[in-house]
Amino acid sequence: MSTSRFYKKLTQAEVGQTKTHEVYIRMPNDFDYEKFFNNTHIENGSVIEVNFTAPTVSKKNPMIPQQEYDYRFVFFANSNKEKRIPGLGPLFKAFEVEEGDVVCLERVGEGENVKFAVTFYNAEQVQVSPAAVMITSEPEELDAPQIDTPLKDLPLQVIYFGAPGTGKSHKINKASAKYPTFRTTFHPDTDYASFVGSYKPITIKVPIYGIQGQPIRDIQGKIIEEDRIVYHYVFQAFLQAYIKAWEEQTKEEPQPVFLVIEEINRGNCAQIFGDIFQLLDRNGSGFSDYPIVADKDLAQELKAVLAKLNIAKADQINTMYEGGHDVVGMVKRGEKLLLPNNLYIWATMNTSDQSLFPIDSAFKRRWDWEYIKIKDHSEQGYGIQFSNGNRYDWWQFVTAINEHIEGGEIQQEDKKLGYFFAKTADGTITAKRFLSKVIFYLYTDVFKDFGFDEPFFKDENGETMTFASYFNEEGDPDESRVERFLINLGLKPIMVNEEDALDQIYGLTVNGRKMLTITQAVFEILNEAAKRMTFDAIKQTVGTIFADRDDVVKAIDNPETYIKENRWNKIPIVMEDGQAFVVSNQWHKESIPQVKELAESFNVPFESAVEEYDNEDDESSTSGKRLKYSVNGKGNYGIGEAFLEMSKAIANQPGMTFQKMVDAGKIIRGKAIFLPTESLDKWKEDHINDSKRDRRFFENLPIVTNGDNVKFVVSTQWGKQRLEKIQEFAAVFGISFEQISE
Repeated sequence: MSTSRFYKKLTQAEVGQTKTHEVYIRMPNDFDYEKFFNNTHIENGSVIEVNFTAPTVSKKNPMIPQQEYDYRFVFFANSNKEKRIPGLGPLFKAFEVEEGDVVCLERVGEGENVKFAVTFYNAEQVQVSPAAVMITSEPEELDAPQIDTPLKDLPLQVIYFGAPGTGKSHKINKASAKYPTFRTTFHPDTDYASFVGSYKPITIKVPIYGIQGQPIRDIQGKIIEEDRIVYHYVFQAFLQAYIKAWEEQTKEEPQPVFLVIEEINRGNCAQIFGDIFQLLDRNGSGFSDYPIVADKDLAQELKAVLAKLNIAKADQINTMYEGGHDVVGMVKRGEKLLLPNNLYIWATMNTSDQSLFPIDSAFKRRWDWEYIKIKDHSEQGYGIQFSNGNRYDWWQFVTAINEHIEGGEIQQEDKKLGYFFAKTADGTITAKRFLSKVIFYLYTDVFKDFGFDEPFFKDENGETMTFASYFNEEGDPDESRVERFLINLGLKPIMVNEEDALDQIYGLTVNGRKMLTITQAVFEILNEAAKRMTFDAIKQTVGTIFADRDDVVKAIDNPETYIKENRWNKIPIVMEDGQAFVVSNQWHKESIPQVKELAESFNVPFESAVEEYDNEDDESSTSGKRLKYSVNGKGNYGIGEAFLEMSKAIANQPGMTFQKMVDAGKIIRGKAIFLPTESLDKWKEDHINDSKRDRRFFENLPIVTNGDNVKFVVSTQWGKQRLEKIQEFAAVFGISFEQISE
């Protein structure tokens, strides 16, 4: 496979440090663009252009993530004859390119299989003299055999780095789950022996011999044994993965083998890897470029395991190395160590860890680096739960605290929290876990060197809350104190089970598609409107319908760089003219009639089961507003929710039985009002032909009677024309059920 590399040392003018402020790469006059770009150029008047896309990486700073970039080569054929790649200002800024740095434009392949790549180096990594050099691969390199790696699109060696809780380990698990995987975690005491392998003492049973050389036996004739310490070579994670990978090479299509290193920067990598470091240089087929010599002890142990292997592509592998040696044979005899192309070494690195060792540049260059950004995973439904019933959205907290970490005095992105910082199996983070996991981290790792002057560290008297103050005299968490911390950040409790209820009870659809939340429904409605209306027109309509709110839509500057804000949806809506805006994510079910009106205003099909029971019998006043009801003088409910609250109060009365409530319910109507949960499914089957409306119940909110402990659900179907019957039913149990005046 042919390879051409064009190296260019960048001048002051090219990096935009002159009066023109242009940023570009200038090519020499003899640069053969036709051959290099495979005759893909086009003529645009007097300008010849080539447009190409190339993965772009920085060897100067491996911490900068790789990105795909669209380039444009131009040749001013009829004017100054200059050849250049212009318009590179944003790219050079992102990759921290400076005067004196070296850029390499690489072309690999022939015909339709040509690919390009761009790499930046500093002046110490690559010396170029003269300022521009073209290198084309030698014929021997072209004839070298190519063996594909098992996972062609994935790097052989990569370090995933980012803030804690961003999902680095999860990303690795997702890729490696179905393949043999060997995992280890580095720490300050990890060394070569605990990573690779070494002799270790073990205890074995051996016979005791007499002076004549015969085993001594007891009176039953059984040989007497004693414990003896011997040394045995123990393979650790690296050699376990190494051996398994070579065993896979006996197949024509070997499967990948993963060696996963967690928290790689918590160990001294130079000490841990030792001479194995040299093996991390891989050739085009993924095998180590430079095999190393194994010490005699290790060679002996490896020979015992590998000698019997019949490597499927041994001849092809051998031809990759000069001198005509049987390199694979040396590997099998344990004389040489060489990483096969199916051995993937992937690692994670928490950039916020404090007890860590620096990783030198030579080690960094042998790895791909992938930054894992903090992302919204709200679909996981994480929430911070308090015993008083209040629940706070976890992502809203993460967003709020990260804004203070990044934008305050600290300004350290690597101290921010990822979504999975506090993992939970059921989506609930208890106040106790939040205190011990999250607040502890903020006090001891993030803010300890900067003080606790931020307002969210203050109590109701303006005094600083010390970490000890979050515990009561018995040493248990003081939940009111923990909740104060969240309130200070501007968080408010969320409605428990709101989204579940919307999904299962209210049946929202837009354009015939099921919506899981009101936010999603509003987004889809406005996204449709944005295809044919201006933002000002949309904003005016929204303002008319939601006259009591000013936070439904908000214009943003750049949708590509937009970072989700607290209380706003994470995905922007982009209009035909480029104007973009975001939609509020703060909704309650009482907003659904307004959402319906919004959809009608923009001629977008919208359906909701809320209409079918909340407006069953025109449950609205003459002014068009939905009517509200109270139970025992408390609350501000829709009629369905009010009946549910009343049912709870009745069921909790001492000695109350389910049958007594059913009998009294006949006052209201003959159809089922209350159903035991255990017979709900059977009841639905028996009433499959009833109207869909008559088969709806508050299934997520079951109630238990005090007297006979029957668990039951309540119908959702009510209308204001039944108010008198409902009040008559309520009076049987001494309950007040009233319509609130408009």
